[in-house]
Amino acid sequence: MLFERSPWLTLLAWIAATGGCVISSPSWDYVPAAKDAPIPFQAWTTYKASPVQLECATDTEAHGYPVNGDASYIHITDLKTADTGSLDASGYMVYSVSGMHVLPSECWKFFGDYGYWQVNLRVVQEIDGEKHYYSSFDNAGLECLGRENSKAKSWFGFIDKCEMRYAGSTDKIPYVVLRVGG
Repeated sequence: MLFERSPWLTLLAWIAATGGCVISSPSWDYVPAAKDAPIPFQAWTTYKASPVQLECATDTEAHGYPVNGDASYIHITDLKTADTGSLDASGYMVYSVSGMHVLPSECWKFFGDYGYWQVNLRVVQEIDGEKHYYSSFDNAGLECLGRENSKAKSWFGFIDKCEMRYAGSTDKIPYVVLRVGG
């Protein structure tokens, strides 16, 4: 039954059904051990024909917004996509994308007034000539995927309730902000 699935299976099935791309680690709640510590990346995609790219903004505001928008981002690395995928209950294939990476120093910005180092990360993939930005979540958003899926009894229509949003807006946040005390 649909509502007995774990939240991770729900997440995988949503990705497969909508052709979307989601980053589940790190989430907005993740706190790296240090600036030079490897960070675990886990994402999911239904499209394997092009690389999944990890990028960071080289300059951000204290709340994480990239100062120069898209021009703020630099390529860090391509994340490894699994050779084989997993089928969901509807027969859609989803591929795990993962890796452990230490972020370059130019990704981190120190905010002395707040006492922390901050990094803005995003995962992107070019599909059919168009750049797709992976959805970002906090831990509550990841849990929301499973809960809303059960309410809707469908893979569709619940994602909008779960993604990170700018404060006071309906606009989705296409990146993850991490902070380390400094």
